[in-house]
Amino acid sequence: MPVLSQFKDLPVIGGKDCQVVTQTPANGETFKIGSGITVTALHTPCHTQDSICYFLEDGNDRAVFTGDTLFIGGCGRFFEGTAEEMDAALNKTLAALPDDTKVYPGHEYTKANVKFIETVLQTEPVQKLKAFATSNRETQGKFTIGDEKQYNVFMKLDDPAIQKATGKSDPVSVMAKLREMKNNVRQCLIYDSPKENARLIGIEYMISPRLYNDLPTSERKLWHSHKFEVKSGMLIMPTPTTVPRAIWEHAETKEMEDVISLYGKTYHLWQVDRGDIVPMGAPELMMSFTEETQLGECKKKWEDRDGRFAVESEAKADKRRYIKEPEIHPGNGPSYLVTDTS
Repeated sequence: MPVLSQFKDLPVIGGKDCQVVTQTPANGETFKIGSGITVTALHTPCHTQDSICYFLEDGNDRAVFTGDTLFIGGCGRFFEGTAEEMDAALNKTLAALPDDTKVYPGHEYTKANVKFIETVLQTEPVQKLKAFATSNRETQGKFTIGDEKQYNVFMKLDDPAIQKATGKSDPVSVMAKLREMKNNVRQCLIYDSPKENARLIGIEYMISPRLYNDLPTSERKLWHSHKFEVKSGMLIMPTPTTVPRAIWEHAETKEMEDVISLYGKTYHLWQVDRGDIVPMGAPELMMSFTEETQLGECKKKWEDRDGRFAVESEAKADKRRYIKEPEIHPGNGPSYLVTDTS
């Protein structure tokens, strides 16, 4: 990594499974940043087994950097762990911190998290979080551990409304069911660029394999797999102008670990590629390429897309090589319908 090459003697503190880490603090171990900031390492295995949150104290100011464990209004997926481990991470380790501790998660997922919370819990703290997330692009550092206890359903496992929504009462079972419910459906907006004046050109619904397998045969063919899109580097998340490319690339690759197993149903609303100045006609159901041989002349459009967004699909494919390929149900949509590569 370029930064590390400039500071060869600088220790890299982090989880034991990170390649560049030179020092992994024990659970509860403290160290200093400068003369005033005390950092406490809190092991929170679940999203990954080497996950560590960092609790910082500077006089009366407190903050916790929670990585992929705790998000504002949500929590990370259980990639390498269990519901029991996430319950311990959130409701024993992090919940034990002072209520005025500000929360700095690793990703900005608050708007999406609020949408899920509302399906489970309708309270005043939830509505306040929704109002803030709607009117602000970023939420990290704006809420505290005490706030999370008010609206984060993953930290309210004994709430009667949440237990009713999940049909469970045991905390670990409630946690597992909430995560399952959160994983099952995604709602995605498709824009023609990452710029502020971008046009909303489509909608994609993504569902888990479990939901897909329960669909009628006639419905399954309207959904497509993301395996080829992810592994080939075709599917991208254009880098926002306010985020360093290296940071975004890492986040994008991690996101693809989730997306690769999901099935998508996409409707395009606005044919900007043919010059329509407003959405014209009926929405169009779109499909996706599922293998290289289907590309044909669209390979050139793909290359043009890469040029416009200054990305290299082959490099992305190489970074995603480690992502495990899911088993794909044979009933997913007709491959001859072409996805928009614009």
